[in-house]
Amino acid sequence: MMISMPSSNPNELISLANDGDIRAFEMLVDEYKGLVYSIAFRLTGDVQESEDLLQETFVRVWKNLSKYNSAFSVKTWIAKITVNLCLDYLKSARHRRGRGAK
Repeated sequence: MMISMPSSNPNELISLANDGDIRAFEMLVDEYKGLVYSIAFRLTGDVQESEDLLQETFVRVWKNLSKYNSAFSVKTWIAKITVNLCLDYLKSARHRRGRGAK
């Protein structure tokens, strides 16, 4: 029996992953993990936090596959999720530092 690979078309990968195709989701992760890490590191300047945000981004992507709007590129959608998570992290980090300084 031959196992077919999902298409490398990002919109099709989203659709397949939304239908439960784990391999399609893995292909999305492989395709965009460099972008996500790059954004996270640029915004946080922290290797460990960037790795955590990378994982959190793809958890968020998985949970929101059904909400993806194909009017936007997959790259833009994933980048927006990453930026929002990073901004949330930076706000909470500032808040923690601010409370500790009192």
